[in-house]
Amino acid sequence: GSLTGSHEDYPMAAPSVIVVLKGHKLVWIAPGSFRTLIENPKYKKADIDLLVRSMSTVDPALLASLCSVFGGEVLELRDNEVGVVPPCCVHAAYNVDATVSVNYTVCSQAQWLACVQATALTCQEERAAAAAAAAAKLVGSKDEGLVQESAQRLLRRAAETGGSESFEGCVVLFNKGYIAWMENRIRAEVAVAKRCRRRRVALPAWVRA
Repeated sequence: GSLTGSHEDYPMAAPSVIVVLKGHKLVWIAPGSFRTLIENPKYKKADIDLLVRSMSTVDPALLASLCSVFGGEVLELRDNEVGVVPPCCVHAAYNVDATVSVNYTVCSQAQWLACVQATALTCQEERAAAAAAAAAKLVGSKDEGLVQESAQRLLRRAAETGGSESFEGCVVLFNKGYIAWMENRIRAEVAVAKRCRRRRVALPAWVRA
């Protein structure tokens, strides 16, 4: 089955909904954001290493381990079942069988606009702070040089594997990826609407919405 490494959906201040149309999906939902988990003093190096590893490698055993260490819950979603991810919470998913699913972020237009603006202004600061906090625990040293070197490695790894949804989410990837997806979606909807008008048939529900 396919996987979705641990990530936080945009806009982070709004909930998201996972709908499984057909198949079998496991979803770990953490009790907080990457940053709150990483900066919590009760979590040790091995815990943070597990969380970082989950950004690019996910399987049922790892989801169970994440739930055991960090809390939250693992949802088991099948045909026509829905799971809700609270605002500012990490989640990861694994498809046990071939699965068709969709993910919606539930937000107002104002929340979405605020998300885009805030991402452009703070994303790089947030990812640097989160990477530094994770690196300090992973390295286990007070040597600032070693910590910074480790932090840079984490940032590079996130850019290669986690993309815009990782806890170090990169605004460049966000702009190139998510906004490009939005533009493609709009173009597709316009094309479908034009065909429906020519054929004088009703618009599909996903276009009307």
